[in-house]
Amino acid sequence: MSEKLLQFTVPEDLFDAVDETSGFLDNAQNKLRICLALGMLIFGEISLARAAELAGMPLAEFMDVLEKLHIPAITYTDEMLADDLQFIEIYKEAALK
Repeated sequence: MSEKLLQFTVPEDLFDAVDETSGFLDNAQNKLRICLALGMLIFGEISLARAAELAGMPLAEFMDVLEKLHIPAITYTDEMLADDLQFIEIYKEAALK
């Protein structure tokens, strides 16, 4: 996978608040990749598999992160339920013939 550099700025006081002893700056790139992947997944910009790839994790490990954060890995909408119920009815009718 080819990569591109992503740069952004943060307010200086916020950056200064991240004390080097906090450990955040150790592995900051990986932590920010995970945050970006989570945000893009939540906003529906990328799929679960692509989010895991962006986070640099196997899918199962990324799903564990989602579970720890109480973020659903799969969104099942009312529309999806209605479609499934309609399919079940059609299937039952066909099976009874």
